[in-house]
Amino acid sequence: MGARRERPIILRSRRAGDACARPLSFSLGRAVSVWWKLYLLMIVIQVIGVPLGALHLGSFGLGTAVEWVLTTGGAVGLFGYVFGKPIAVRAFWQAFAPVFIAWDIVFDLILRGAATGQPTSYYVATCLLFLFSLPQCLALYRYAYSPTQPIWQPQHGAP
Repeated sequence: MGARRERPIILRSRRAGDACARPLSFSLGRAVSVWWKLYLLMIVIQVIGVPLGALHLGSFGLGTAVEWVLTTGGAVGLFGYVFGKPIAVRAFWQAFAPVFIAWDIVFDLILRGAATGQPTSYYVATCLLFLFSLPQCLALYRYAYSPTQPIWQPQHGAP
């Protein structure tokens, strides 16, 4: 079986006399790639915002420091996934991804709310933020464990 080739969706202008009536090409793969890049940008903003927000609120502690380190590492892994670049070694990401995902679940959903004694609305906001982080968890899992990730394949002719 050969590789499946993606066909672009062709959109045409409605005005026949338009000088710019050439076909417009839209590829679903390109749209997904743009989505991942925009998502990466939002994660980078989060990496910058976590310590600044904690410092502003006066709540920068050990938990926030660990959160920032893991969020930064997650952003680096997401960068590698989005752009198809091998960063460090695959074994590192295979160890990092479960720690990142577990921290997201345990710290964000359980410990942070229990420690602060916040109302129910805080838990709703935390669950929404957790849903926001699910694509990053998926990307890190794929980056670390997917057997079809070509970036981890040995290069032909490499020593």
